Amino acid sequence: KRLAADAGVVLAEIERATGRLAEARTRLEQLTASDPRHLAARCQLGLVYETTGLTDQASKLWDRFIDEWNDGTIDRDSAEALLYVAIAARHSGAVKDANETFQEAVGKDDRLLEANLEWGRLFLEKYAAGEAEKSFDEVLEFDPNNADAHAGMARVKLEQGYEVVGAKKHVARALATNPRHPDALRVRAQLEIDNEEYARADKTLGEVLAVNSADLDALALRAAIAWLTDDLSAYEERKRRVLALNPRFARFFHLVAEFAEKAHRYPEAIALEEEGLAIDPSYTDALAAIGTGYLRLGDEKKGIERLGQAFERDTFNVRAYNTLNLYDDVIPKSYELATSPHFRYRLAKAERPVLSRYLPRLLEQAFADMVKRYGFTPTVPVTIELYADPDHYSVRTVGLPNLGALGVCFGKVITALSPANGNVNWGMVLWHELGHVFAIQLSRSRVPRWFTEGLSEYETILARPEWRRENDFDVWMALESGKLPSVVASGSPPGSLAR
Repeated sequence: KRLAADAGVVLAEIERATGRLAEARTRLEQLTASDPRHLAARCQLGLVYETTGLTDQASKLWDRFIDEWNDGTIDRDSAEALLYVAIAARHSGAVKDANETFQEAVGKDDRLLEANLEWGRLFLEKYAAGEAEKSFDEVLEFDPNNADAHAGMARVKLEQGYEVVGAKKHVARALATNPRHPDALRVRAQLEIDNEEYARADKTLGEVLAVNSADLDALALRAAIAWLTDDLSAYEERKRRVLALNPRFARFFHLVAEFAEKAHRYPEAIALEEEGLAIDPSYTDALAAIGTGYLRLGDEKKGIERLGQAFERDTFNVRAYNTLNLYDDVIPKSYELATSPHFRYRLAKAERPVLSRYLPRLLEQAFADMVKRYGFTPTVPVTIELYADPDHYSVRTVGLPNLGALGVCFGKVITALSPANGNVNWGMVLWHELGHVFAIQLSRSRVPRWFTEGLSEYETILARPEWRRENDFDVWMALESGKLPSVVASGSPPGSLAR
């Protein structure tokens, strides 16, 4: 009887992985009714309920795991039982308990690879990419060809400095083992969308959906392609399809909004996240993203308010923690505001006397020059924030330390390192970023990334001959010959989950 139940769970997993959710649900409900102690069946049923938007039913199952853990019904010496309890805690939002229980499961049986895989995925959700890397590495020590671990490592590489080459290598390793591996294919599609290779991405996602027509993330990525290309009828059709499968899938809007942010369409990204919150008010990732979106628009009051609300619900959101700490403890003490006709500046107090002498002069000159040549005046004031501490700049920009860029433009807000950081041509950086302001606003955020970067480089060449990049040809030759080395930012941010 037990063997038959185990086989039924495996069959239900296959049904869930291939989009036959109704069959999986029926099978698992029958299994759990006949054997309420079958933890694997209950866990799989909870996942099916969540995938189909039956969150109340899923919550009851997750709560039951926790209750049985607390009353001693579940065998605490079983690594497999610990795995299911950790999954239940993770899906219940008990992040600390999930982290500790995954650790116990791995400690009791380090060959239970699924425990380390799930642990790594939890770390990735909470921006602890360095810890996730350790989990996936441990899996690969036992099974060098594990497709799940390679797909996880691909995501780690993107989180740690967006290392595309490393991510692609792990995607290739995963697909060598399983050519239809959904996680690996979705990572590949994400990279293709980032590179505006929409036809390729659509084909890649088609490979996922050929196996599982109910893969919600793949369907959301396909909808993102339609949204980015302003094919709104296709977008609405794809949205309806996803919400028919799961009416509470707020992550759909979050995934599309992430690409909206990359395209500098911040107001629209906020609207997408709000739409997600409307169908699932408990989706904290959307609330945090809304806060970040408002900060990138320069609306710090709304941004901090939303981030604070998100952090109250999820104290393991490291980006929210870091950003709130910056605004609460650092900016009021170390930075102050200044203005000029078309700009608003945030400057380190110690640097303001010097920067106020040179900064407005340069930027007002650049602004007037670009207004004349583009025949367009951006929304003003444009906010310029120069940070004396690289970590302050990184946290203000992305919520995490170790950002490699010298400056970032959000359409009407520019963040950058101040001249105090050493060998930084601050004038060239800000002229370049101001070029983005004009390109983004004039095109209504429809300018391709490659074009706006090239245009801003051209702006600096026009401005001053000494700002020409003398080694552009050398860099291009190194890139073409495969000799250009990769630079990866790594490290675990303060306040993150740890093993």
